Amino acid sequence: MSIFRSRLFRAGASPLSVRLLLVILVSSSLVTLVITAVQLAGEYYADVDYIERRVAQVEDSYLGPITNSVWNFNETQYVMQLEGILTLQDVVFAEILGPRGGRIAAGGDPRAPADLVQHFPLRVENYGRELDIGTLAVVASFRRVYRDLLNRGLTILIKRFNDTYGHLQGDDALKRIAQVLGAAVQGPQGAAARYGGEELMLMLPNIDRDGAHALLEQLRQRIQALAIAHRSSQTAEVVTVSGGCVVYVSAQALNHVECRLLVDDLLYQAKQEGRNRVKVLELASQRPTGVGVGDGRC
Repeated sequence: MSIFRSRLFRAGASPLSVRLLLVILVSSSLVTLVITAVQLAGEYYADVDYIERRVAQVEDSYLGPITNSVWNFNETQYVMQLEGILTLQDVVFAEILGPRGGRIAAGGDPRAPADLVQHFPLRVENYGRELDIGTLAVVASFRRVYRDLLNRGLTILIKRFNDTYGHLQGDDALKRIAQVLGAAVQGPQGAAARYGGEELMLMLPNIDRDGAHALLEQLRQRIQALAIAHRSSQTAEVVTVSGGCVVYVSAQALNHVECRLLVDDLLYQAKQEGRNRVKVLELASQRPTGVGVGDGRC
């Protein structure tokens, strides 16, 4: 059994994690830095250990049935077992390989970040001899961990705004931003909503990629033009927003959870590139008939 694992402080760690710690470093007092860094690091390792334990459980819960089904050429059974493995939280890809490395079956997204890869050998006894009939590979992503880590860091930054200007001013800033976004919603199918503490969401029908990008860029400029003072910001002296948007046709097999993850990825790209900008992805070449989703965070 072999294992590869990614850690926050190793070389090549997530740029989101590094950027988060740098933000805390330049914007917090030494005491706040130590307390916050220890807390976030502890939560990070706890999340990673949880993922590792869940992946390790595959050996007890799935390895035997998969080994038997591969040995007996029961395709229906081992495909069903793979589908079960993919229901485990943070598991993004799983495959069964033959003894020479050829793929027998696979499920999930092979392009997803492979932060944790674990291989389980498939072995059977045949007339007193142990035979190696293949390998089960399970891949888990730490994307949720990094996203949660960044969200906690963003919560710290929002708290700094409130600590500097007061909670009433913080709420007033969000209300003014929400008014700008609400004014952009047209028609009964559109909607603007507060998704989380510092997260705002737009849903817009019948919009293509160019239209979505132009609208989000216009909204970004309008929000910056509100000139809401933010002395604690490392981006500008006023409150700015970053936005992520996914445009897709309603007929596509994309549920709201997958759409939300894509929007989050685009939003984090915008933040990695310097904040105060928007990123848009279109999933279909044909004219959209569904919704475009935008997500902005202060």
